[in-house]
Amino acid sequence: MVNRRILFILFFALTFFSGCASTGTTRVEAISDLGDGTILNNLTKQMWTKKKTVRFHSSAEAQAYAEKAVVAGYDDWRLPTLDEFHTLYYAIDFGQGSVKKTGISSEGDIWVVRGKDGQTIAGAWEKEDTCCISRSFMESKSGRLWLVRP
Repeated sequence: MVNRRILFILFFALTFFSGCASTGTTRVEAISDLGDGTILNNLTKQMWTKKKTVRFHSSAEAQAYAEKAVVAGYDDWRLPTLDEFHTLYYAIDFGQGSVKKTGISSEGDIWVVRGKDGQTIAGAWEKEDTCCISRSFMESKSGRLWLVRP
């Protein structure tokens, strides 16, 4: 009896987390290509530039570029926080939605704003070599910009 309960719980967890237990006939994609050089993270409702910029070697260069950027008619682009980048990475990393359709990749070093001190750093999410799903942000000396707005 105990084994059946465990199997039921595992089956429910797997189907729920894989989306099989969702209600309704339509599935909301995690990432939408807006067709104007931007993508929308439907989990957070934030707009991101679709393509990353060339590599910048200092936080000053990265900030200056972000302040002047105009994409799809918007001029309020900024560097993402580490948490915002993690949310987008999560949507891409776990293959939710139309990531393959949009042609985006979360690989490579990205400039982000870390913590309450507002320090700008570059780095990438690295997969941990453990049995659990885990990610660590590994800092680097340079990176590209993947801008976000509001």
